[in-house]
Amino acid sequence: MGISTTLLHYAWVLWVPGVIGLVHLVRGKGVVLANIAGVVTVLGLIDFSSLMISDFFDVVLFQSLPVQQAEKLMQDAAQPAMVAGWQMPGMIGSFLGLVLVAVAYARAGRAGWWFPAGVLVGIVVWLFGASAWNLVLGLGGPVILLAAFGAVGVSLIRMSDAEWSPTREAALGHAFPV
Repeated sequence: MGISTTLLHYAWVLWVPGVIGLVHLVRGKGVVLANIAGVVTVLGLIDFSSLMISDFFDVVLFQSLPVQQAEKLMQDAAQPAMVAGWQMPGMIGSFLGLVLVAVAYARAGRAGWWFPAGVLVGIVVWLFGASAWNLVLGLGGPVILLAAFGAVGVSLIRMSDAEWSPTREAALGHAFPV
């Protein structure tokens, strides 16, 4: 349990540099959306990764106490401040933000519309699978996300220095050599 929780925490943390990289590459069309979605997503990912610590406590509760008592403690811990300040921003920021960053990236012409569609489908399949306790869908959603972000990641690795440049002209190859 500890290993899976730790890996899940780092999975959320490692989205952050990827989101920052995608936002950095959006120029012209979609730049405002990318910047707003980037902030929302990064904050959501940070909140969501921090929620993984509760998994350690949940395990200890259920190992140490009768089920009814452990469930009551978990329900009592779900204070409005925790739900409104961490859980909801973490979930909404992460899931909605990832889709909006993908939309901005596609709108800027950096990827086809398959990218935001793949992100949306991956998140929906994952959330539905997790809420229905369906292992195939619960694992299938992250696989779809991995394929969508992995394809974009490979295209990023193959980019030239000029394409990484912060100016639109340099990205398009129209900059004057220095």
